[in-house]
Amino acid sequence: AQCRTESYKLTGEYYWLMNKQKKALTWWHYAIKEGERLGARLQLAGVYFELGKRLLGPGSKYRVLDGIIAEDYLEKARPVFEEMKLQFYLDQLSQVTRG
Repeated sequence: AQCRTESYKLTGEYYWLMNKQKKALTWWHYAIKEGERLGARLQLAGVYFELGKRLLGPGSKYRVLDGIIAEDYLEKARPVFEEMKLQFYLDQLSQVTRG
C-alpha cells in the first residue's frame, strides 16, 4: 500500500508521455485519492507537482482536474517541499511557475 501513490503517479506519467492525457488524469486522480487516504504527504506533493507541471505544458489538452487548476496543484506541493527543505524540488517548482 505504501508504494501505491507513487505507482499511480508513474502510471499517469506513462500515459501522458504516450499522449493518452485523459487516461493519465484518471491515474493522477487515483494517486491523489490514495495519497490522501494514506497520509503520504511527500508522495502527494510529488503528484501535485507532476500534475501541475503537465497541465501547464504546451501540449496539454487540459488545465483542470477535479475542479483544481494547474497553478493550484503546484501551490499545493510548495509547502511540503518547503517544510522538508527539498531545495531541488523547490527550484524545479520555481522554473515551472516562471514559465
